[in-house]
Amino acid sequence: MIQCIMRQLQAYSLACHPNADLATKNKCSKKAVFPGSFLQDMIDQNNDTRMIYAISNSPAHACLHIGVEEYSAMEGHVYLPKEYMDLYFIQDGDTVDVEAVFPPKATKIVVQPSSKSF
Repeated sequence: MIQCIMRQLQAYSLACHPNADLATKNKCSKKAVFPGSFLQDMIDQNNDTRMIYAISNSPAHACLHIGVEEYSAMEGHVYLPKEYMDLYFIQDGDTVDVEAVFPPKATKIVVQPSSKSF
C-alpha cells in the first residue's frame, strides 16, 4: 500500500538553483527539482509509477500538478519553473505544500475527429 507523501517546502525558481548549469539547461522546463528524500520515499514504498506532485500555495488556494526534472534540490527546498511560480502567485522563499499524486493508469483512449473534413 502506498502511503501519502506530504511535506512543506520552500519554493524557489530554477534560476536560484545552486547549479547554474541546471538553471540554464532547464530554462524552458515544465518540471520541478525536488530533494533526494522524495526519491528515497518512492523507492522505500516500491512505487514504480510516474512521479507527479501536487503543489499548493495556501494564500492563493491554487494547486499545481508537476513532474520531476531531477532530485538534486537541497533538503527543504523545491525549484519550480518561474512561469508556474508567477501563474500560481508563488514568490521565492514561500512555503508550499507538496503531496505525491498517484493518477490511475489509463486503460483506453477514444479519439474523435473535430470535423468531418478530417
